[in-house]
Amino acid sequence: MTAVVASLPVPPEGIEVDGGPVRPLYTFVTLAALLDVTPGTVRQMRHAGQLPPAVKVGNRVRWRPETIDRWLAEQEEGDQ
Repeated sequence: MTAVVASLPVPPEGIEVDGGPVRPLYTFVTLAALLDVTPGTVRQMRHAGQLPPAVKVGNRVRWRPETIDRWLAEQEEGDQ
Protein backbone atom coordinates (compact mmCIF):
# COMPACT_ATOMS: atom_id res chain seq x y z
CA MET A 1 0.00 0.00 0.00
CA THR A 2 2.79 2.46 0.86
CA ALA A 3 4.50 2.00 -2.52
CA VAL A 4 1.26 2.74 -4.34
CA VAL A 5 0.53 5.86 -2.31
CA ALA A 6 4.13 7.07 -2.60
CA SER A 7 4.02 6.73 -6.38
CA LEU A 8 0.86 8.78 -6.87
CA PRO A 9 1.71 12.02 -8.67
CA VAL A 10 0.96 15.29 -6.90
CA PRO A 11 0.73 18.26 -9.25
CA PRO A 12 3.12 21.16 -8.50
CA GLU A 13 0.19 23.45 -7.79
CA GLY A 14 -0.87 21.06 -5.04
CA ILE A 15 -4.18 19.53 -4.10
CA GLU A 16 -7.40 20.98 -2.70
CA VAL A 17 -7.93 20.43 1.03
CA ASP A 18 -10.78 22.15 2.86
CA GLY A 19 -11.33 24.52 -0.05
CA GLY A 20 -7.72 25.70 -0.35
CA PRO A 21 -4.70 24.47 -2.29
CA VAL A 22 -1.98 22.58 -0.43
CA ARG A 23 1.36 22.34 -2.19
CA PRO A 24 3.51 19.24 -1.63
CA LEU A 25 6.50 19.60 0.70
CA TYR A 26 9.94 19.85 -0.90
CA THR A 27 12.37 16.97 -0.55
CA PHE A 28 16.14 17.25 -0.93
CA VAL A 29 15.68 16.30 -4.60
CA THR A 30 12.85 18.73 -5.38
CA LEU A 31 14.53 21.59 -3.52
CA ALA A 32 17.78 20.84 -5.36
CA ALA A 33 15.95 21.00 -8.69
CA LEU A 34 14.37 24.33 -7.71
CA LEU A 35 17.75 25.79 -6.71
CA ASP A 36 19.58 24.19 -9.68
CA VAL A 37 22.06 22.40 -7.41
CA THR A 38 22.62 18.77 -6.44
CA PRO A 39 20.81 17.10 -3.53
CA GLY A 40 24.22 16.80 -1.86
CA THR A 41 24.62 20.57 -2.03
CA VAL A 42 21.21 20.98 -0.37
CA ARG A 43 22.35 18.64 2.41
CA GLN A 44 25.55 20.65 2.86
CA MET A 45 23.62 23.93 2.90
CA ARG A 46 21.21 22.54 5.51
CA HIS A 47 24.01 21.37 7.81
CA ALA A 48 25.80 24.72 7.39
CA GLY A 49 22.64 26.58 8.43
CA GLN A 50 22.27 28.23 5.02
CA LEU A 51 18.66 27.10 4.49
CA PRO A 52 15.50 27.91 6.41
CA PRO A 53 14.32 25.41 9.01
CA ALA A 54 12.99 22.13 7.68
CA VAL A 55 10.04 20.05 8.85
CA LYS A 56 10.63 16.51 10.09
CA VAL A 57 8.06 14.01 8.83
CA GLY A 58 8.96 10.84 10.67
CA ASN A 59 12.67 10.53 9.98
CA ARG A 60 12.47 12.46 6.71
CA VAL A 61 13.38 16.11 6.15
CA ARG A 62 11.03 18.31 4.15
CA TRP A 63 10.54 22.04 3.51
CA ARG A 64 7.28 23.93 3.22
CA PRO A 65 7.08 25.65 -0.19
CA GLU A 66 5.91 28.87 1.47
CA THR A 67 9.01 28.89 3.70
CA ILE A 68 11.28 28.43 0.68
CA ASP A 69 9.38 31.13 -1.27
CA ARG A 70 9.95 33.63 1.57
CA TRP A 71 13.60 32.61 1.93
CA LEU A 72 14.22 33.06 -1.82
CA ALA A 73 12.58 36.51 -1.72
CA GLU A 74 14.85 37.46 1.20
CA GLN A 75 17.88 36.27 -0.78
CA GLU A 76 16.85 38.51 -3.69
CA GLU A 77 16.38 41.49 -1.38
CA GLY A 78 19.84 40.92 0.06
CA ASP A 79 21.39 41.10 -3.42
CA GLN A 80 19.97 44.53 -4.19
